[in-house]
Amino acid sequence: MLAKFDDGSPALAQIAVGHGNLLVLAAGWNPMDSQFAVSSKFPPLMQAMLDWSGASVPGRFQFLTGDAIPSPRSAGGAPASSSSPEKLQHAGEPPALLGNVQWQKPDGKKEALAAGIPFTDTDLPGIYIAADGVKERHFAVNLPPEESRTAPLSPDELARLGVPVQTLAQFSIAKTQGVQRHLQQAELENQQKVWRWLIVGVLAVMLGEIMLSGWLARRAKITEASA
Repeated sequence: MLAKFDDGSPALAQIAVGHGNLLVLAAGWNPMDSQFAVSSKFPPLMQAMLDWSGASVPGRFQFLTGDAIPSPRSAGGAPASSSSPEKLQHAGEPPALLGNVQWQKPDGKKEALAAGIPFTDTDLPGIYIAADGVKERHFAVNLPPEESRTAPLSPDELARLGVPVQTLAQFSIAKTQGVQRHLQQAELENQQKVWRWLIVGVLAVMLGEIMLSGWLARRAKITEASA
């Protein structure tokens, strides 16, 4: 008995059958029976059972850019996922080509590699095709998840990556100095506006004096002529 219920009855039992073992789960995962299927312990238990059974690991068909894709054919000519040492012969395929794997990138570029050598030129996202003379296998190469992160990095993370970042104190000092320069420029501009009005006033007074002196001079000449 590998596991039991609260009342002591077996929940998971292991029974030897010949050269193997039989696992008996005395419960179901139907919602009417129990909530075991929605428990966090259900996936690791199922995974442990599958690993314990010795089942073959399924081939990997999804990669990220920069990853090496394993060759679908071993150096001996058999598929890499097969445990049989026998070679698979393809009708009409020359024996010399059976040891090569023809790779095709998403942009159409092709490259032939010997069997057993992984393909490392995965710089483009898309579907990569490997033809070994028996069948074609498709591998999906995607961008890393980091490429889709648009959230801004923290100043500490930027500094760790070598990006020159101003600290808060330096930013405050620079901002204060910029405000002071702006105030000084505004004050200087206001002073220049005052001087402009003063110059205009002086010119107006001078123009008035010239006109008044000319009028007084004409009046004096008229008085002398009348006398």
